[in-house]
Amino acid sequence: MEYFEFYDRDPGLQDIRIAFLNAVEDFHEKRDFTSNFLQVANELEISIRASCEEDSGEEGRAFTLNGQRIILLKSVRSAKRRVFTAWHELSHHLFEILSDGDFRAFLDDLTYGHPDWRNSCEEELCFESAALLLMPTHVVNSVTEENGFSPISVFVLSKKTGASYSAAMRRLIRRKSIDSHGVLMRPDGQVLDSFQYGGKRGKYCVGSGFKLESSHPLLSSPFHPLKTERFAASVPFKGGNRKWMSKCMAAVDQEEDRVVAFFVDDYPVDNKDQLSLF
Repeated sequence: MEYFEFYDRDPGLQDIRIAFLNAVEDFHEKRDFTSNFLQVANELEISIRASCEEDSGEEGRAFTLNGQRIILLKSVRSAKRRVFTAWHELSHHLFEILSDGDFRAFLDDLTYGHPDWRNSCEEELCFESAALLLMPTHVVNSVTEENGFSPISVFVLSKKTGASYSAAMRRLIRRKSIDSHGVLMRPDGQVLDSFQYGGKRGKYCVGSGFKLESSHPLLSSPFHPLKTERFAASVPFKGGNRKWMSKCMAAVDQEEDRVVAFFVDDYPVDNKDQLSLF
């Protein structure tokens, strides 16, 4: 119970989330924030095995069999994706190990009778844990001190840690806790991923797997390499709704052939506009 600051009630989902992520960060700090996944897995006596389930939609799986903790990892094209999946699956074991199993026990009690909800909650917690392990808070803070809350910070964070742009975009938005829509796309307008966050924008998903119309400012506005551009634009929802006008910050990484855009109510104060040296 050391990660819970109360004893007069059972924890809710947000209580469990905060306590678990604090425990993960403490665990990681005691290991000098290592990026060596295999070192941590060996310490926890987790067996890493190649998955034979190539037809399965899962890229990894974590479970315990006859007392042996196991992680199965599928071969995937993207090395960045494989690394994130490895930390995600290790987080499932941490969810069971840390605080003597309190986190899993409390989540089981909270979601009793609703197994799908329970599994969904643990998945989301382990996504956040994997992002924390791959992109520690002090690294995120250092990047944003230099580059502000901006698409440039996504590029820098990815290069510093080996995280994908999708993972770095989510980590940055969550860490800065700014009500926003994040969009990852190719310069030709193909939307690859999106993320919504906050009391206002968190309810409305942009979607992915579609192409923007050529008239949208994300395609019609000029871009300078690795520089944040600012302009007004509608949030590009997949269904075609273009009524939500927002302030947009966007930047292109030509080497990676990617554009990251943030749609916000107000531009962050004292933000940086250009890529810092690293």
